[in-house]
Amino acid sequence: MTQNSERLDAILDSVAIGIIALLPDGRIELQNAEASRILGTSSELSLGRTLVDCLGAEHPVVGLVAEALAAQRPVSSHACAIQPRLGSSSLVVDLAATPMVSTTVPRARW
Repeated sequence: MTQNSERLDAILDSVAIGIIALLPDGRIELQNAEASRILGTSSELSLGRTLVDCLGAEHPVVGLVAEALAAQRPVSSHACAIQPRLGSSSLVVDLAATPMVSTTVPRARW
């Protein structure tokens, strides 16, 4: 891991906002500590897998990402109930998804 990569990881893990970045094929490339806490799944288990594999097709995050990709614009949803996978009580969170799709790489189908 490079020094810049380590610094970026430290910054992302220090913010109190859950951040997940997806590769063009839909696999999780990055998941910070707050996203892991909110979703109840560790980044070690999530990286390289799709959101559907990690969270299930009916999860609000999966639906919001699919909506953002279909609309090709940022979308958000407020006061969403999220049931973490590790059995803790549900959380109410605001969600946002912003597509950053390359025109040279095919998008994943949701």
